[in-house]
Amino acid sequence: HDAATGNYLETTDTANILRKLHDAGCLPGLKSILSKRDFIYSQANKIATMAIVELGPAARKQATEAILKEMHESASLTNNSDEQTRLLLEFAWIKQRADYETAAKLLVDKPNWSSAFKNMQPLLQGLPAADEGVFLVRTLKAQHTLPQQAVDWIVYRLGDLKEKRAAALLIALFQQASTYSPRTVTEALEAIGGNEVTATMKSIALNNSSPCQANAVEVLSNIEQEKALPLLRQVIKTGALDAKVRTLNALARLGNCQDRDLLLPMFDYWTGERAIHYWLLQTITGIEQRCNCKPIERTTK
Repeated sequence: HDAATGNYLETTDTANILRKLHDAGCLPGLKSILSKRDFIYSQANKIATMAIVELGPAARKQATEAILKEMHESASLTNNSDEQTRLLLEFAWIKQRADYETAAKLLVDKPNWSSAFKNMQPLLQGLPAADEGVFLVRTLKAQHTLPQQAVDWIVYRLGDLKEKRAAALLIALFQQASTYSPRTVTEALEAIGGNEVTATMKSIALNNSSPCQANAVEVLSNIEQEKALPLLRQVIKTGALDAKVRTLNALARLGNCQDRDLLLPMFDYWTGERAIHYWLLQTITGIEQRCNCKPIERTTK
């Protein structure tokens, strides 16, 4: 039901559940998610696409037929290049190689599709690939003609595949302020993990002049969990303001009574750090409730 009628959060949750079930009976629900064209459903579109790929040739064939029918018949897609691109992204991953020619013939008489179809050629002609990870890394390096939405899908898929060969490239994207979807890049790095990612995130997290410091704190704490505590204790003392706030969010999840004690002097209303007073209150309270720390008298005002 949520696959067809749910809001974007419910639909995304449903896509994740259907993917985990890995059952051909889930195909109708997955297809109904594919057909949602509004941008807010883009995460659900990605998940449903990969779920169908994993179901195998029969499911892919049915989904491809539905996509080709929409491509041919949908008037609402005629002047919407963003939605055209999203449909072509689904098609690129789900189709078999022979289906490319079918799509090309369908769109030859649709001039409004020509730009989206042309820009998507690297993925449309390259997928499926024998080594998808290597293909996607090469395509991302030469992404100049790809729409940014396609870059976002490639980054998502590299994280989905836990493709360690993409680590250096994704780290470079992580440090670019113009990245199409910073959240997709950070989630991909968290999924990939490994020494190269964690070492770089530690270096950035300790660099107060880096605009990525706060994001690096989040990535590192999500990868290393409690192992990140020594670094978090450094950043909370010396980091930039946004990095300190992100550090407090991590400490609320991961910190212990030692961290509560470290934060108490900063929480003092008169002598502490007023700029982060609200987040300190939330973090200290969270740690005390989670860890049953021994109460300590403290000044709140």
